[in-house]
Amino acid sequence: MIHCQECGADNMVGAIFCRSCGAKLNLNEIRPETEMKKQASVTKNLKTVVGRIVALVVLVALGGILAGLLLPAPGSVVGQLDDREMQRAVARARQMFATRRQRAFTFSSEEITALANKLFRLDGETGATAEGEAEQESGGAGLRPEHLSIQLLSSGYVKIVLRSRFMGKLPIYCTLLGNFEAKEDGGVGFELFSAAMGKLSLPGPLQDTVLARFQALLATEPKLQNFIARIVLIDVEEDKVTLTVK
Repeated sequence: MIHCQECGADNMVGAIFCRSCGAKLNLNEIRPETEMKKQASVTKNLKTVVGRIVALVVLVALGGILAGLLLPAPGSVVGQLDDREMQRAVARARQMFATRRQRAFTFSSEEITALANKLFRLDGETGATAEGEAEQESGGAGLRPEHLSIQLLSSGYVKIVLRSRFMGKLPIYCTLLGNFEAKEDGGVGFELFSAAMGKLSLPGPLQDTVLARFQALLATEPKLQNFIARIVLIDVEEDKVTLTVK
């Protein structure tokens, strides 16, 4: 607004004569400072609002990424067997390890998961190692393996989920999806199709990091490496795997 130097009335910016007393406004001496301050204030407020919106969007995005990293992959197998079922599975596994002639052994997803956790001394319920409070680190500082899930899918696919605890607090889920194949010279190879951290799929370069977590866990059991070399055939079906060893 422009103030009249004669009567003090307010006039619109651009007026030549005062709307109240009719006096000619001295445009050379008038400075619409109020309007300039209002425009500056509006601009400042607009920048503040935009900044808050951007910050909110970033926080929501980071929250979504963090939630995706911490959420477990769907379809994880707990591997809970009652005492009788566990005894049968262990007895069959011992026969498989001890046999010196070619034989086939079949296990379900629940059985192979329970046996794997027993072999690596993991506890699917509490996440504690069999040794008690000792932290078993594998493939990364501060990450303690807690539970291994093996889900047998159709068409030979296998989903392996390793739950670890970061610094004893945050659960981290590493997932591999692939296909086991027996090698011609003995042993088993694993063709990796995808890898994920939580529910977030990882690009190629980062898949090796997840694969290294599983390889480090396998390396803790040298006897298992010797057994894998004796496998001559592996047949994966829906919720069932048949291992033929020699």
